[in-house]
Amino acid sequence: DLSNNIKLPSPSELFQDLSLRTLVLSSSNLVFPDIYALNMPNLAFLDLSNNIDVFESGFMGNSLSKCVDLIHLKMVGIKLSAIEASSIRLIKQIRILNLSGNLLEKLDQDVFNGNSQLLDLDLSSNKIDRLPPVLFRKTVELVVLNLSNNKLSMVQPILFANLTKLQVLDLSNNRLEVLSDTLFAKNVQLTTLKLNGNKIKSVRPLTFSQNTKIITLDLSNNLLKTIEFEVVENMKPLTMLNLNNNLLTDLAKSFFSKESLYVLNLSCNQI
Repeated sequence: DLSNNIKLPSPSELFQDLSLRTLVLSSSNLVFPDIYALNMPNLAFLDLSNNIDVFESGFMGNSLSKCVDLIHLKMVGIKLSAIEASSIRLIKQIRILNLSGNLLEKLDQDVFNGNSQLLDLDLSSNKIDRLPPVLFRKTVELVVLNLSNNKLSMVQPILFANLTKLQVLDLSNNRLEVLSDTLFAKNVQLTTLKLNGNKIKSVRPLTFSQNTKIITLDLSNNLLKTIEFEVVENMKPLTMLNLNNNLLTDLAKSFFSKESLYVLNLSCNQI
């Protein structure tokens, strides 16, 4: 761990012959030339977070192409504004990728095409306002996807269609208004779905009809005036339902008799 240093020697020189598995270089004033062609074939975890100039003009995957064992890459808060379409694909063995807290606005539809082993992807706290409908077509192993705190006002119905193993999806604190009936239809393994902090006015019963394994559903801080029990009826293991801070004036008695439900938050409504 060499985090929070004022200025380090070039990592490509400092660690040339070491068989390190974990390297933390966060907050160390690194710039792109410092990590170019980092020759560490045994490295499994690399943290480059909070080095604000590390990739000034965009992430270049060839700088890490020799790290053939790298499975966890963390690049939080580095002011990353662009990713070349081929860059992430060069790290094809990556399993966990954290790009949160950056300045990303758009992503090329092919950016994750080579990352078929990706399990956990964090794109939260960027400035993304739209996502290509085929962005996740090759990331079929994804289990956790975080898209919270962006500027998404809509998502295409096919965006998550190939993510049949997805268990955790966070779309909170965006600008979503409408949820397509088929948006989550293929995500049959979902256990946690966060939709809080959007502008959703209604949820149709069909929206979650295939999501029978959901344990936690957060719809708080939206604009819901009503919600039918059929929306959650098929969620047999549902334990937590958060409807806090909506515009609800009434709620069907069936919600209160759902045996699996341990937490039902109705605060800050008009009931």
